[in-house]
Amino acid sequence: MRFFNLTLLLTILVILSAVDASWFLSRFKKFNRRGRNRKLGEPAPIGVEEIQDGN
Repeated sequence: MRFFNLTLLLTILVILSAVDASWFLSRFKKFNRRGRNRKLGEPAPIGVEEIQDGN
């Protein structure tokens, strides 16, 4: 039972770190895209707004 609890905790930690890394990457890409190669009036990349709402 103790081993199962440890595995569950580790799994949750891995999932959270993966979500955090993807959120950071999407923020960084959006920041890069803002000035240079994004056309005027082009919609933001899909998924960025939902991720920001979650945090």
